[in-house]
Amino acid sequence: NALEEVTIYPNPSTGLVYIESTFDTGSFDLNVMDVNGRTVLVNTNSISMGKNTVDLNQVEKGIYFFKLSTGNAQKVFRVVIQ
Repeated sequence: NALEEVTIYPNPSTGLVYIESTFDTGSFDLNVMDVNGRTVLVNTNSISMGKNTVDLNQVEKGIYFFKLSTGNAQKVFRVVIQ
């Protein structure tokens, strides 16, 4: 599974979150939601192999869910913004 090769750090974060992938075929969609289910960020085909930066300095402190998806798989990561 391609999404097993994804790492999100640091967690907790102060606003900058890094998504690192070693999967070299295609890219992932990213959807960031708050604990109430509101979408705060959507990036289509934005996460590719290597280190990707997501800037969440504009959001309130709290817990966010990063949903990475491809055509046939998805994985959700929980990230705390301090």
